[in-house]
Amino acid sequence: MKIIFAHKYYYRKAGAETYLFDVMDLLKVHGHEVIPFAMHHSENEKTPWSKYFVSNIDLRAPQGIRGKLAIASRAIYFAEAKRKFERLVKETNPDIVHIQNIYHEISPSILNVCRKYNIPVVQTVHDYKLICPNYKLFCNGKIETFCKGGDFYKEIFHKCTSGSISASALTALEMYIHKWLHIYDRGVKYWIAPSKAVKDILVEYGMPKERINVMHHFFDTTAVTPATSVGKYILCYGRLSEEKGFHVAIQAMKSLPGQRLKIAGEGPMKDLLVSLAYEEGVSDRVDFVGFVKGAALKKLIRESRIVLVPSVWFEVFGYTIVEAMAANKVVLGSRIGAIEEILGSVDARLLFTPGDSDDLAKKALALLCDNTRLERLGQKSRSWVQKNLFPEDYYNRLIELYKKAIKNR
Repeated sequence: MKIIFAHKYYYRKAGAETYLFDVMDLLKVHGHEVIPFAMHHSENEKTPWSKYFVSNIDLRAPQGIRGKLAIASRAIYFAEAKRKFERLVKETNPDIVHIQNIYHEISPSILNVCRKYNIPVVQTVHDYKLICPNYKLFCNGKIETFCKGGDFYKEIFHKCTSGSISASALTALEMYIHKWLHIYDRGVKYWIAPSKAVKDILVEYGMPKERINVMHHFFDTTAVTPATSVGKYILCYGRLSEEKGFHVAIQAMKSLPGQRLKIAGEGPMKDLLVSLAYEEGVSDRVDFVGFVKGAALKKLIRESRIVLVPSVWFEVFGYTIVEAMAANKVVLGSRIGAIEEILGSVDARLLFTPGDSDDLAKKALALLCDNTRLERLGQKSRSWVQKNLFPEDYYNRLIELYKKAIKNR
């Protein structure tokens, strides 16, 4: 098959990009031709197809009124993306288009091209943008349901997008226009949900159940060297943003005397988390090690005792979880979203109440004092990943979905 992969970034930035490149590599191994379509960026991987990429835009850069209107216009319908994508389609004649996050940087204008040339589209869901203007179903420190039933305007009053009324108004307007025009409903044949939790939420918010396919992301455990010891410290890693719940881990350290917590990552909550560690009187036992990746991150995971995933939002999947599990590490996580789905399949005692630092500390203590249990659960965790996230199984299911989409175009 010949497949176009459309996504805003073409470099390994976060979980969505990890999935993008892993799936493309998996398909290449099986002899399929994959063609990227993305936004220009200085960190992009090299590809001859970059001549079709769209112009770069930084949505986090300060914007005046004119800049915000330009962003809104681009998010709603980006003519440049449609024009360049149509040129790419004419040159390559793909069998199917697999989109990821195309929202603001590319826009769904490319879906019109697919309809014009009768090319089926499959989308992997990496967040909640299809049902929520700010992507997260999370606002002002807690889960939000303001936009349920399509009431997107309510997010304006709560400033759910970037803490801004104007930004929230623009994303709400974008959602209304796309909903009224049935852009995604008409343009996408099937969606891939990385967890049952995601599918359940999408269906609850009105998306068609029969067109959503639950497929956990795959993970190649052969690329991870399993740990041979239980390790020395507690580890949290990922983007330091509010919904990830790192503050819960820091608060729990008050009830974990003698333990050391390492936090790896960068993000908008960094300074507040550092201050919180001082306020809670645990700064001498909490180390902020910055952004770590590659071999250094794998070493950090292998030498940890347990890994905490204290998210307070509905995690879509969680590469952090399976990456640590693949390394023979015990992961303790919030009982929410995909975290509950994955860890609950290993051992329900690996879950704690979201946002509850006391429950986290209680569950952590039960693990930290028992090396035999840590070793047993670590091995069980790696086995779960090997059995349930096998790359070849994912490939077979993905190809079947592609064939189904092509047949029912």
